[in-house]
Amino acid sequence: MLFPSLACAERCVSFIYNQAPKQQESSLPPYVLPKSGQVRIVQYMAEPVNKKAAALDAMSAVLDQHVVIYCVLFPEDLFPLAKQYWQHTGNGISGRLADYCLHIERVNEECELDASPHCRASGGGARRGTVSETASEAVSPVIAAGADFEADAYLEERFGRNVSAKYAAEMKSALRRRIAGALTEDEQKHGAQVERGVAGLSTEDVFLTATGMSAVFVAHQALLQMRQAKSVCFGFPYTDTLKILQKFGPGAYFLGNGEGNDYDELERILELHTQDDKDPILAIFTECPSNPLLKTADLPRLRALADRFGVALVVDETIGSFANIDALGWADIVVSSLTKVFSGDSNVMGGSI
Repeated sequence: MLFPSLACAERCVSFIYNQAPKQQESSLPPYVLPKSGQVRIVQYMAEPVNKKAAALDAMSAVLDQHVVIYCVLFPEDLFPLAKQYWQHTGNGISGRLADYCLHIERVNEECELDASPHCRASGGGARRGTVSETASEAVSPVIAAGADFEADAYLEERFGRNVSAKYAAEMKSALRRRIAGALTEDEQKHGAQVERGVAGLSTEDVFLTATGMSAVFVAHQALLQMRQAKSVCFGFPYTDTLKILQKFGPGAYFLGNGEGNDYDELERILELHTQDDKDPILAIFTECPSNPLLKTADLPRLRALADRFGVALVVDETIGSFANIDALGWADIVVSSLTKVFSGDSNVMGGSI
């Protein structure tokens, strides 16, 4: 299983060791519990063999940059557990990063086959090394600029979707400004202002994540740093949101209807957890509207209960998006999947908190 950072890989290892005994009886066939060191991490580096040759390649203006990814290795029968972590958290590498790495390898293979001095330079290539045992069609560089590729590259660059990586910080800042509604004066002149309904909101209040599910996962993990306690999932959510609440941490209550008597049941649960032998509820998670049932919870009512019992209210606004609804005025944390809207074509992934 491939991940873009060591931290994501380490969390995957921890998840496998933690969940294997819990899910062993329900699996068919049952898991063989992993021994110490059987689930481990290997660092993999994809780097052009010859950077001068890579510079001639039309795949990317930054093909001369190396990429480091982290591979979690595990016994084959534990694949379902690893897949759960990958699916629920949204922390795996993106398809574009995978394609970028594969393209580096294709260019390297072509350089090795090419007899010209231009491609004989040594160094680079794929590098591998164990980082942790536990959780602590070849394309020629010249041919690649052919007609088919030129058309794809033109469309990407013409509409600003293939910006050089050296502008990554500026592009992230622009995304955060748009999300916060704290746009620059020049942007405001062009009518790009977005009102979030919260005084003093700035880009410092916005955090970007790799995917929408990663936004939900990171928000939940941040709350768990405050205290280890159960949450409540109010309404029927996107499946992986519920799984995050159930499998990462002490667990969750699930009020799937998200209407009628569920409000009374929510109040009863919150009241129950104020007793001496119970830990207070950590947070209420809901979607506005929900995916896929398109139900909208009574946010003012949930806000009142959250204030009364001292719990956080987390709202996933992905389906509505802040272009259409104002969830931030009621929530402590708003999470969104930028995958749906921010490229205009749903051909990128991203999330925000």
